[in-house]
Amino acid sequence: MFRYLLLLLLTITYTTATAQLCTGSLGDPVVNIDFGSGTNTYGKALPAYSTNYTFVNSNGPNDGSYSISKTSTSGAADSWHVTNDHTGNSNGYFMIVNAAADTGTFYTDTIHGLCGNTTYEFASWIVNLNKPNSICGNSLILPNVTFIIAKLDGTVIKTIESGDIAATETATWKQYGAYFVTQPNVRDVVIRMRNNAPGGCGNDLGLDDITFRPCGRMMNAYVAGSSSATQNICQGTTARIRINTIISGGGDDPAYQWQSSIDDGFTWQDIAGATQTNYIVDIPANALPGYKKYRLSIAEAGNIASYSCRTASNAISVYINPTPALQVTGNASLCTGDTLRATVTSTSNISAAWKGPDNFTATGNSIAINQVTDGNSGRYYVTAVSDKGCSNTDSSLVTQVHPTPVAHAGTPVTICKGERTLLKGAGGGTYQWTPATYLSNANAATPTATPLSSTQYQLTVTTAYGCTDTASVYITVMDVPATHAGDDQIIAHGKTAQLNGSYSGVADTWYWTPAALLSNAGSLTPYTTPEEPVLFTLHVTNPCGTTTDDVWIEVVRDIIVPNAFSPNGDGIHDTWLIPELRLYPNTEVSVFGRFGARVFYSKGYSKPWDGTYNNKKVPAGTYYYLIDLKNGSPRRSGSVLVL
Repeated sequence: MFRYLLLLLLTITYTTATAQLCTGSLGDPVVNIDFGSGTNTYGKALPAYSTNYTFVNSNGPNDGSYSISKTSTSGAADSWHVTNDHTGNSNGYFMIVNAAADTGTFYTDTIHGLCGNTTYEFASWIVNLNKPNSICGNSLILPNVTFIIAKLDGTVIKTIESGDIAATETATWKQYGAYFVTQPNVRDVVIRMRNNAPGGCGNDLGLDDITFRPCGRMMNAYVAGSSSATQNICQGTTARIRINTIISGGGDDPAYQWQSSIDDGFTWQDIAGATQTNYIVDIPANALPGYKKYRLSIAEAGNIASYSCRTASNAISVYINPTPALQVTGNASLCTGDTLRATVTSTSNISAAWKGPDNFTATGNSIAINQVTDGNSGRYYVTAVSDKGCSNTDSSLVTQVHPTPVAHAGTPVTICKGERTLLKGAGGGTYQWTPATYLSNANAATPTATPLSSTQYQLTVTTAYGCTDTASVYITVMDVPATHAGDDQIIAHGKTAQLNGSYSGVADTWYWTPAALLSNAGSLTPYTTPEEPVLFTLHVTNPCGTTTDDVWIEVVRDIIVPNAFSPNGDGIHDTWLIPELRLYPNTEVSVFGRFGARVFYSKGYSKPWDGTYNNKKVPAGTYYYLIDLKNGSPRRSGSVLVL
């Protein structure tokens, strides 16, 4: 069937049967036909004598055909299981068989090298590739196989029937077989697999791992005084391991041979002279790390020399585990108050315990001791134990705690700008001042400093062991004060003015002169009512000197209104200037032409009239003014000539 094959591969659940057909101990396979493995999709064809089916490179062969493939197809209408060989090896091949229309033998092979008078287990793994819900429906034909073991002359030794192999929801490999006894002179047998069901819709199977293994008495190897089949020994220690064996009855004249393996049981070597049911493994102190497996083989006395006649016990594993190689790192040179940190690393999984000075103990791969003192100086030991119980001790970390210096930078100093001062450092082996600007030597204990502005200098002192401390000192740079006496003022006669003195920087004292005309010569903002114009001087003093600034107080007895000006742009009398009006900020000034039209108006007189009206020069002539000081005094009027 399946003349039209789908190439879609589906993932299926993989299960295997692991039941042992032999009820005693098995030997190594005499024959293991697993159809090989490889990276190609398909394996090679079987020899012509093995099958009369047609070989095809297909994972879904048609009726009467077979293939050697890494996986099976999903079949027409997804009616086949997609599966790998029975071990789950993605590169392993197995035989895919699509039964021919007629029943009959589909696989034959001759097995050589058996031992006479020996029990063998024959076994083979088979999977029904058809899904129960295939397109065949109720007409699905189930595989049914007879295994025939015969002498070379055709005499049947053993027949095993699989019966109908049911279709399952997932690909289910199942082991079929039985054990048989060879006659004394039989060394070769023929194995045939016969298809008992016709071809058609169904009867598609996978075949894998056809084995012949010696089957003998039950044997159980164990370590005296231990319940474990694995023994761990630490390198550098001596040990004696006694392996005993419990053997069931049966057999006429058994012979024994102990074997060892260094490749996890892939190959075994006979141990010379080890022919008893027990064996002693002596481990010397100089044994190198590694492991061996030990087992006891048994056969009839005449067959013990032949591997194909032996059965074997379970294996006992003896591991010589290396002591863990340790690497300890840490900060060996410390200063008082530092944190001691150390770590142990190893290529093994370890647990670590530490001991050190001052009764120090700790566990873990890393340790930290805060605020160390001289008492923490000395040698630190770490003992590491691997997950196999092997230990090693390292004492390579020797720590020395050095005293930390105490830095002194001196006391704060105030100097005048342009002066110099001596910084007074102490407490260390070497010195470093920062910032280094304006220092005679930033690495001297007592450098000369000439800063232009107030500066905080930090001193770092360092001992020969690299231990450091810091201190700082603030140098205040004082300049002579900047003095401000305020703006000049104009006041009317009999009025009082307030001076507005100020300074910036540092000042100890300040005073005004002449003091007699002031309400308080020691105040920055005294009052004065002078009879005449006067110049006042503000004096401000600090340790670096005294600075002064003047202010003029103008005293005006009456308003003087000019009667003419010439706004011709020559820079002389270009405006109608009335300085006294500055004393009266609410003044209203109006100027009229001879016909009564107002050509100028100002509230306050911060900007004198320039002889224009609407940005055009007025004609030369006589104009009439009205000035209201808005202080309750009579308004002033008169004429002004514009030239």
